[in-house]
Amino acid sequence: MLLYITRILKIFCLFALVDGVWLAVMGQRFYRHYLGYLFADSFAYGWAILFYMLYAVAVTHFIVVPYVIQSSVSVSRIFFEGFLFGLVAYSAYDLTNQATIKNWPLIVTIVDMLWGATLTGIVVMLVQKFIK
Repeated sequence: MLLYITRILKIFCLFALVDGVWLAVMGQRFYRHYLGYLFADSFAYGWAILFYMLYAVAVTHFIVVPYVIQSSVSVSRIFFEGFLFGLVAYSAYDLTNQATIKNWPLIVTIVDMLWGATLTGIVVMLVQKFIK
């Protein structure tokens, strides 16, 4: 159980680090440009931490344990599994927004879904290479 929790924490840190860099670069250039009218005055770190923690639990349970730890699969397969998981997870947010928020930009949906998929694929590859 301790090993499981340790993996979750490491995955949480990887996600926060890689996505933090993405958001630091693209937050102003992309998201603020298209969604600035929705931005809060200050960033609510607690909600972001909760998301990353829940996402790390899900990635550990559904990708890392079955594909990285309990079997020997190729790096490309690990990336694909992470990419697919991320695509589905991020599409839940983006496609719901697309369906329910007036003037939600389609480009945000596309970029964010592709980023979430790529981010998840990269993180599970890093886990396979360095964490296991």
